[in-house]
Amino acid sequence: MLDLSSNGIRGKVPGWVINISVDSFNISFNFLTGFHDQHPILFSGTNYASILDLSSNNLQGSLTVPPIGTFTYLVSNNSLTGEIPTWICKLESLVALDLSYNNLSGNLPQCLGSFSPGLSILQLSRNKFCGSIPETFVNGYHKMIDLSYNLLHGRIPISLANCTMLEFLNLGNNQINDIFPSWLGALPYLQISNILVAIILSGNKFDGEIPTSIANLREVHILNLSHNSLQGHIPSQLTNITSLESLDLSNNKLSGQIPQNLIELTFLGYFNVSHNNLTGPIPQGNQFTLFDNSSFDGNLGLCGKPLSRKCENDDSKPNENEDVPDSKSSFALDWKTALIGYSGGLIVGVILGLNFCTGIQEWFVEKILGRRSKRRRKKQNGIKFS
Repeated sequence: MLDLSSNGIRGKVPGWVINISVDSFNISFNFLTGFHDQHPILFSGTNYASILDLSSNNLQGSLTVPPIGTFTYLVSNNSLTGEIPTWICKLESLVALDLSYNNLSGNLPQCLGSFSPGLSILQLSRNKFCGSIPETFVNGYHKMIDLSYNLLHGRIPISLANCTMLEFLNLGNNQINDIFPSWLGALPYLQISNILVAIILSGNKFDGEIPTSIANLREVHILNLSHNSLQGHIPSQLTNITSLESLDLSNNKLSGQIPQNLIELTFLGYFNVSHNNLTGPIPQGNQFTLFDNSSFDGNLGLCGKPLSRKCENDDSKPNENEDVPDSKSSFALDWKTALIGYSGGLIVGVILGLNFCTGIQEWFVEKILGRRSKRRRKKQNGIKFS
């Protein structure tokens, strides 16, 4: 193992590094600009590497070719350019691929969803990838897929429904045009989870009503549908998501009253419905006593605490027969590039803000890769796994 990370190393990686044989190679968090050879094949004398971490440098040019048996390939936070080369499809042992925060462009390779049967983490956010998302996702082991902040368009591939282990899906801030991905409700690890779960669809142009079927995701802790064009009422069925800790419906075109039964969400620590067309009294009691004016700003028809605008009848209750969206309703979406900051919460989403997403991804990668690394070490020591 060779670990030179978090030093002040500058310049180019010397040629001798390319020819050494190591299980793990880490030069992350330095100021390196590239390799002595313009298009190096790392560790050409071996076909295996456990971890290659070149992230958080100033690497330029095209992607460096890793050994064909590499498990983890991390090159995020650099200045790499060009397309994803075709050799990526030969890395059949890959568990984690992180190319995020670069200047990579071009179409995504068609093999993207199927080239490695054990791929758990696919992180390509914050680049300039264009074209459509490949319809080749057959891997049931994907746990994290992040294609956010690119120029992708077309439809969300239904083949993503094959990723039955999926816990984190981020397609945000692209130019995707599709209907609401109702198949999310069929992914078991978005419903039943030992880690926190989030569904975040912010920063797009979702249109129509919020489908009540989203309440089937009962284990979701974070739900963010902000900065869209959603209309209609807030579904009272959201109280079915009893573990909900953060609910953000701000900057939409929602109307009607805030369901009074939302006070039953006793874990709710963040709530934001600002900048909609909501009317009537703000629910009172439980967690709602913690939310300040900013949670309700921009709704001229709202009244009651914490706003200074009093309701005409403080004892008035919402109409219990208020219409709610039909469970079969869907809303069209036209996803476009937008820079929206959002922070707080953990794991699994569609569309995450920069600060929020970065912390999650580091935690997620460490969790998944740490578990696998521990298993490999025990296996090398002769411990049998069931």
